[in-house]
Amino acid sequence: MEKQDKKVRTIQGKVVSNKAVSDEALSLLIHKTNRDAKKGKRIIVISVLLAGLTVLVSGGIYYYFELQSEITSLERKHKIAMQQMREQCFRWLRSREPAH
Repeated sequence: MEKQDKKVRTIQGKVVSNKAVSDEALSLLIHKTNRDAKKGKRIIVISVLLAGLTVLVSGGIYYYFELQSEITSLERKHKIAMQQMREQCFRWLRSREPAH
């Protein structure tokens, strides 16, 4: 495949000079390096997006449960306040009843 005496190489059935092989090798190296760099950037971008999504989802879940506990607390306070208002209303009505 390689003839050193004439400095001619055969690549995929084509006869090319050493300069052409060198240019092709350089082109392949650049292509591989660019592909690796793009793959690395893609991994970084996907990782950042997944981390951001994880933060948003966990924040949403935390907010939801905090909101639910706040609603439960407000409902309990409302029941207590309504019970106190009923008791005050009954006391006021009893105080207004005519004595027999």
